Amino acid sequence: MGVDLKHFNQSHTSDSKMQPHDCVYKVAIDHLYDGVFITDREGKILYVNEAYTKMAGLKYEDVVGRYVEDLEAKGIFKNSTSPHVRRENKIISSIGRAKDGVEMLITGKPIYDENNELIYVVVNQRDISDLEFMRQKLTITENKIAVVEKERKKREEENEYYKRQFFNKTGIIGQSEAICNVIYLVNKIASLDVTVLITGESGVGKEVLANEIFQKSSRKNNPFIKVNCAAIPANLIESELFGYEKGAFTGADKPKKGLFQIADGGTIFLDEIGEIPIQIQPKLLRALQQKEVVPVGGTKVQKLDVRIIAATNRDLFQLVKEGKFREDLFYRLNVFPIEIPPLRVRKKDIYALSEYFLKQYNKKYGKSVIFSSDVYTLLMKYDWPGNVRELQNIIERLIIISDDETVINKEHVESIMFPNPIIEITKSEKGLKEMIQEVEKEILMDVIKETGTTRKAAKKLKIDQSTVVKKMKKYGISIDEINHHSR
Repeated sequence: MGVDLKHFNQSHTSDSKMQPHDCVYKVAIDHLYDGVFITDREGKILYVNEAYTKMAGLKYEDVVGRYVEDLEAKGIFKNSTSPHVRRENKIISSIGRAKDGVEMLITGKPIYDENNELIYVVVNQRDISDLEFMRQKLTITENKIAVVEKERKKREEENEYYKRQFFNKTGIIGQSEAICNVIYLVNKIASLDVTVLITGESGVGKEVLANEIFQKSSRKNNPFIKVNCAAIPANLIESELFGYEKGAFTGADKPKKGLFQIADGGTIFLDEIGEIPIQIQPKLLRALQQKEVVPVGGTKVQKLDVRIIAATNRDLFQLVKEGKFREDLFYRLNVFPIEIPPLRVRKKDIYALSEYFLKQYNKKYGKSVIFSSDVYTLLMKYDWPGNVRELQNIIERLIIISDDETVINKEHVESIMFPNPIIEITKSEKGLKEMIQEVEKEILMDVIKETGTTRKAAKKLKIDQSTVVKKMKKYGISIDEINHHSR
């Protein structure tokens, strides 16, 4: 420590007897943050600095000149370090507490003379409450990281399992019996050059299935033309599908190939086939049956080699009964029907689909978001009226609005899947995050006004009460203020 200790046993009771350089040492030691306690070889206390007296709650004159063992016998000292240092002749460290309960790191060190005889024991006491606080924070952070890593590892292991089980030889995602039957049919029919009609509710993945059939067919290196029949105006659909000759109508200054001609040698996918106008259906039937078309305004038949895959979310047989769809066209399209079941009857596929979309949108938006286990439980309970498309959209939205959160929990998903009636948002200069916060605040205030307590509000919102309290604090919401305004 750089202190000339030989003067302490001579002058510990009177500063006037100290040499000038000893006064400098004493001033310096008295201004240390750590407490300093010095005894001789017999345990007589020679000196304590000001920091020590504050920590111990004792006065200088109460301890200096007395023996440690005597003070221990009177209960003034407890579990002193210096007697252990004198007995064992080595550095001793321990954890103790100051008078105010602050945790201390106590270290006693023996000091020897030139003959290697013990002459002093210097004890240093350091307040480690800040260090302990930081250690606790570090432990909490490390535990959080461990939870995240455990969750991520679990997800990755499960994802690899699903990849091995259900992504083998097919790009269709799922493990349910229903989707496995679909995959079986795709593998059966893909290489056979026949017309396929894909049916199913909106959002089940009819285009994905059509693409899978194409990729497994012998035509995979030729054109694959996708047509949304519902998106083409009725007065244009004939010319778009079958082309037109020069002069066929005003503005037709040169001939143009239709989508069927462009698909020659390949595959054409007619999505929303149920929306084809009845007057166009005979030409479509001819294209399927005779493999030939006549462009608008033309007379020459053009032979085609095109495989047709059609899809619809409508009941074509019912349309036939209503006279809105030709019966002969229906049977020509319905050579090999494949129905994709809705997501609500194949919930086993939700995990694999979610992991696929998480990976896809994490890559797109440069994030590393994962779901906690309770999220998958929530997703499995939902009926998914919008099917796979709805699941895909929700996952994309969750990743977009996630800030620095690595794990998305149940509350995040509930706020997206089960919002209150939509609150109109007028044109604003605010960003998406600010607008979402405004909506969340409005919903929270309405529910608290309705229920009257945070517990009931949490139950209605299907989140923890602590989350409600935290969000109220975030938005400065007071129950008393809300109740006052509602009266």
